[in-house]
Amino acid sequence: MKYLMRCSILLTLIITMIGCKGQVRELPQAVIPEIEELTNFFRVCEEDIKKAVKIVSDYKMVDNLTHLKKMDTGGKKYYILERENLTEMIMAVTEGTYSDLILINKNGLIIYTMKDDSIFGKYIKQHYRDTALLDCFNRCSKGFYIEDVSFFPDENGHPSILAAYPDISEGRVRGVFIIQINTDIVNSILKKNAVVIGTDGKHRVDEKGTDLYSPYKYFDKIDKVNLKARKKMKFSADEKSYTYYPFTFSSLDWVIIYPD
Repeated sequence: MKYLMRCSILLTLIITMIGCKGQVRELPQAVIPEIEELTNFFRVCEEDIKKAVKIVSDYKMVDNLTHLKKMDTGGKKYYILERENLTEMIMAVTEGTYSDLILINKNGLIIYTMKDDSIFGKYIKQHYRDTALLDCFNRCSKGFYIEDVSFFPDENGHPSILAAYPDISEGRVRGVFIIQINTDIVNSILKKNAVVIGTDGKHRVDEKGTDLYSPYKYFDKIDKVNLKARKKMKFSADEKSYTYYPFTFSSLDWVIIYPD
C-alpha cells in the first residue's frame, strides 16, 4: 500500500513537470552576469535617491532653499553654506557616483544643484520644456521614476539618465529630487562593443556615445515577440553573429546586443 502511494506521488510530480503536449517545461534561463550587475546598479540608484529625499524632508530643505533663493541680500552666501551641507549629508548616505544632484520645488524652481550652476534658479517649465528634466518632474508624483537616456540639459549636453523621487509631506508633493547618471557607467558594466537600444529600435547607449536615438541597422533581425521571454537570443547579419537579450528596470525597456 505504501509502495502504491509513493508511486502515485511520484507520478503526480512528473505530470506537473510535463506540458499539455508532453514536453518538459523550459527551465529558467541561467543568470546573465551583466544583467544582474546592471539591475543591481539601478537598484542602488533607487535606494540612494530615497535616502537623499529622506534627508531633504527631515531637514525641510525645500522650504529653506526656496526661502534663501528669494532673499536678495545675503541669500547667496547662506545658500552656498546650505548647499555644501546638503551635499555632504547626501554623500554620506549614498553609494553611487552621480553627474549631478538636483532639487526642484513644487513650483518647478530649481533650488539646488550639486554641480551645475547654469541651471540653478531657473523654472523648468520655462527653460526646459520638452526635456527629460521636465518629464521626471511631472511623472514621479507617485514614487520612483527613471527617464530613458537623453541629452541633459539640452542637445549640447552629454547623454545621461535621470531618475526622480518626490518629497511628500502630509500627502502633498513639496519638491522633486533628481539624480543624473552618466551613461559611461552603463557602458562600463556591459561587455565590450555592446550596444543598447530601445524597443523602438533606436540607440540608447554605446561606446561611441554619438549615435543616440539613431536607428539600429539590424533592428529588423530582432524577434520583437519573444523579447518578453526574458532570455538570450541570437541573429546573424553581414556574416557576423550577435547575441541579444532584453533588460527592464522600472520604466526602462532596453535590448542589449553584442557581437559573438
